[in-house]
Amino acid sequence: MITGHGGDIRSLARRLGCAPEEILDASSNMNPFGPPPGLLDHLRDRLADIRFLPDAAAASAIRDFIRHHELDKAIAVLPGNGTTQLIHALPLALRARRALIMGPTYADYADACAAAGTSVEYLMARPEDGFQPNADAMARRLSASPPIDLVFICNPNNPTGQVMARRRLEKLVGTFPQIRFIIDESYLAFMPDAGSVRMMDAAAANLGVLHSMSKIFRVPGLRIGFLAAGNDIAGPMAPHIQPWCLSAPAQAAVSFLCGPASAAAGFIRSSAANLRREHDAVSATLAAIPEVTAFPSAAPFLLIRLPAGIRSGMVCKKMAAAGILVRDCANFTGLSDAYIRISLKTPPENQRILGTLSPVLSSF
Repeated sequence: MITGHGGDIRSLARRLGCAPEEILDASSNMNPFGPPPGLLDHLRDRLADIRFLPDAAAASAIRDFIRHHELDKAIAVLPGNGTTQLIHALPLALRARRALIMGPTYADYADACAAAGTSVEYLMARPEDGFQPNADAMARRLSASPPIDLVFICNPNNPTGQVMARRRLEKLVGTFPQIRFIIDESYLAFMPDAGSVRMMDAAAANLGVLHSMSKIFRVPGLRIGFLAAGNDIAGPMAPHIQPWCLSAPAQAAVSFLCGPASAAAGFIRSSAANLRREHDAVSATLAAIPEVTAFPSAAPFLLIRLPAGIRSGMVCKKMAAAGILVRDCANFTGLSDAYIRISLKTPPENQRILGTLSPVLSSF
């Protein structure tokens, strides 16, 4: 059972006695400009496909994905019912004994390890460093005992929005070939300069890269995830990939978004540029609120440190009463109830969020 995540608009709508569509969800990190033009029409045209079983292996979707991302033949691609399914299969499939997680980060990596009986250590980035990940500190820990055999890195990271450069990741992966590295690039497409970070095309036996279509295309209900991996990871993972893990609508969406005639690249560029402008505008407004710190982010959200004495649960409760969900960060290991996270939305929605948050903070 998943608890403590964002996006629970239905529960809040029931409490407020309104429709879920009336809730402004700034707690989950979806592209506010999605889905891409034409996708919903394409799915309506293919709706009759639900009368039949989809391709059990999603072979056509995988081929489209590989071609679209121009992946090397040495890289195997495995599908999942969202990246969550893949994350939860990895520690078990790899028989990992001890995992190192770059934190503070997404809870599912640790949850997956706990379910598989894998011990977990965190290497925490520090607020005084702007939560910038420390590749040198990671290298020192990987060289020490007890041995680590699995590493999780979210890049860009959730909830801090910080990034580790590709050259540093390549050095880590190459220096420690006996360790399997899982890099979650679910938010990478939101970066205008994603090529400086992208590892999905880096062919290494001990590297696996997670790719989500939910965030950038705003299709979380379709549950589309992929793992692009070298032999040391793809081999053990393959038996754990469930048949029919991508539904017929999900496979139709992949063909539309990754097919030869796809306009997805232009949509991604436009979305990234628009959200970068919103990042700068929202950050400037937050900077004017006394004692509030908004950490710069490469992702479509901002981690916010609240003024001293104001607790995240109190803020989230008052924002919810106004029909706005924000993410309480108290349950992120390495953070506390001094932090909240807000996702970036359209300009009018961001104005509503800021117009509500400022008086909420002033009320304490």
